[in-house]
Amino acid sequence: MVELTVGRLPWAGYSRHEKDKIAESKRKARTLERRTFLSHCPSLYELMMDVIDRWEFDTMPDYDGLYVVITRLLDVIGVKFDDIYDWETLDKYKEIPASTTSEDEKLKLFDHCIFVSHAELQKLVEKPLSLE
Repeated sequence: MVELTVGRLPWAGYSRHEKDKIAESKRKARTLERRTFLSHCPSLYELMMDVIDRWEFDTMPDYDGLYVVITRLLDVIGVKFDDIYDWETLDKYKEIPASTTSEDEKLKLFDHCIFVSHAELQKLVEKPLSLE
């Protein structure tokens, strides 16, 4: 998501053979240089990283919760999951069907979301978000 938002990740300049440099750059992006890493991203990115970083290695990711937060973020910036990327305008991508998730199916996600507490989720859904 950061790459789609900013256009480039800090480790993109390294070759695949510079694994130590790539690993160090990724470590810094999640710790010491996190604020810089996310400086051109919406504030919800930091919330998602905070929650994900609290999960233990063997924790089952809360994909439904992430979906809810990402959907909320997309609403704020005026983008839909079904919107196409610029590279999808190429002829070879024009035959791919649109998303088949109905609005009712998306709303059901709120019923079993464990990403945040119900009260926190309600705040995310009702509160206007800023892109800062």
